[in-house]
Amino acid sequence: MASIFSRYHRVFKKTNFMYISQEILFREFKIVATGATREEIGKDRTGGEDAFFVHDNGHAIGVADGIGSWKKKGGDSGLYSRNFLGEVCKAISQGKSDCLDVLQTAKKSMSVLGSSTVSLAMIRQKQNENNWEWHTANLGDSGFLILREGKLLKFADQQQHSLQIPFQFSLSEHPAVIIDDSPEDASFWNGNVIAGDVIVMGTDGIWDNIFIFDIVSLCQDLCEAVANEKIWSDIKQITELTDSLVNTLVEIVHEKSLSSETSPFEKKVAKTGNRFTGGKSDDITAIIGVVIP
Repeated sequence: MASIFSRYHRVFKKTNFMYISQEILFREFKIVATGATREEIGKDRTGGEDAFFVHDNGHAIGVADGIGSWKKKGGDSGLYSRNFLGEVCKAISQGKSDCLDVLQTAKKSMSVLGSSTVSLAMIRQKQNENNWEWHTANLGDSGFLILREGKLLKFADQQQHSLQIPFQFSLSEHPAVIIDDSPEDASFWNGNVIAGDVIVMGTDGIWDNIFIFDIVSLCQDLCEAVANEKIWSDIKQITELTDSLVNTLVEIVHEKSLSSETSPFEKKVAKTGNRFTGGKSDDITAIIGVVIP
């Protein structure tokens, strides 16, 4: 299945890139992915509220960000986010390959008081075809981007009811719950998979503190490396590349979260007519993966 990580950790899996031969088109695609988490200062004893997974089947990755306000109500959103992803992994292990079905199954299984955003990306073979596709779901302000040949292919739609109030899953029908969005409220996307696609997924601690073009720039060396078909069979080298990059990304974002330089969150606040300066302190979680045949 998969392990759910909330503290700093590394996970490895498979990946690939462009100019695909006919032989490669008939292979099973996998995601080689590495994840890392850095808790917000002061949360290191509790493990923070973020969680992530890379499924053992090589076909799914995901992140979740627990809503911190539950502490005041006796809930535990860190536990909620970890348990929710645990239920997601169970559903995938049972053979479910539709994001909506997976989210519905996971949400019905929850018994922990809390709430969380969720971002999920899967690759699957198209029905009655040899081609493979991305199948993704995003609920709240966690999210992902996909790069193809170093260029931005997709950036997930982020969802907020208002500033600092993202769409979120909660324990349904509990009297303390104010917001409980449904799996159907998530933003879904499908797109063709190509060997060498690079995915960067993260909680809002990533997207609030670093601009998309900076992430794209940071990933260029990886995109160039996996464009070489010869690397696709070298899983060790690919995991070393993704491991190095994801930890670099998390450290850069952590520094930006503590700095006074302009941040995406600052610009987001400005759109509401309010003022905020610099980065936003938060848990920071990221996964970087590469698709290989």
